[in-house]
Amino acid sequence: VLETLNISIPYKNLKIEISESDTRPLKFQILSDSLQDFELLISWKDTFDKMLKRFRKPSIEVGMKDFDDHYLIKSNRSDLTKKIISEQIQNYLLKYNVYSISIETDRKLNKTSLISVISRTLDDKKSYEDMIILHRLLIDNLDKQKIIK
Repeated sequence: VLETLNISIPYKNLKIEISESDTRPLKFQILSDSLQDFELLISWKDTFDKMLKRFRKPSIEVGMKDFDDHYLIKSNRSDLTKKIISEQIQNYLLKYNVYSISIETDRKLNKTSLISVISRTLDDKKSYEDMIILHRLLIDNLDKQKIIK
């Protein structure tokens, strides 16, 4: 028997879609209208990434050592990235060891999608509430920087 969780939470004019199953990790997904082209990928650094750092263009760093040591950040707009990933967001990502966050703009559809994959460590109500707060903060920052509407 497979158990699945699918929840849709309204926030502003958007929906935060949450899904999880026995075979898939917790995932948050948000789709919105785009105001500008923006790409962002935040993911765990592995040993291979750390070695390659010497030979390729460095990833973006936000200034918090623990965060910069743990996460690899790639974006087409480093100026906006640093404004979006506030210290509060960095703290949530570290606290809950979020696996990845991806923000991509589909220029043809004029849509931006935000997808987060959370490690399988959430097991209490407070953790889920914090993940919802994290995604509300991301939406607010994307809206404030006029990336989404």
